[in-house]
Amino acid sequence: VRIARVTKVLPVVVRQIELVPTPKAVTIWLNDRKLGDYGPDLRQLSLPLGTAATVTFRNDACCFEKVVQIAARQQIQTLRVKLPWKPARLKVEVSPAVEADVQVGAVVTRAGQLAAVPIPAYSEDGEEEVDIKVSAAGYATVSRKVKVRANTVATQRVELKKLP
Repeated sequence: VRIARVTKVLPVVVRQIELVPTPKAVTIWLNDRKLGDYGPDLRQLSLPLGTAATVTFRNDACCFEKVVQIAARQQIQTLRVKLPWKPARLKVEVSPAVEADVQVGAVVTRAGQLAAVPIPAYSEDGEEEVDIKVSAAGYATVSRKVKVRANTVATQRVELKKLP
């Protein structure tokens, strides 16, 4: 005579955690296992209640990473993470084509060269307004504000006027 053993299967209680990274272009890792790129298919984590986890957010394009430890009993519904923004790059072209000094924020470069513009970590949209000043011998100095965006290359054209 065999006696069958009856086991009761308890349902696994899962906690849903919404992911909110800034910037959005990140890859999500869970316990050193790649889940994929953040997007419509990966906006939430499902973790069994009572399980600790390590969530890693990586911006592979700019080698930034943020690691978050979630304790087994930690009650968390939304996981907001801020990674540094990749700098914007700005090229200032002058007309007429003369040798000109270009000041982008605190950096001085030459006309036609790319200047890196850091984007502050507190920026919500990855944009920054920067002051530029263009000066060349025999021409009036031109100053203006330019809006740039993280991880993009922007070109600004400046018309120089000859001094009388």
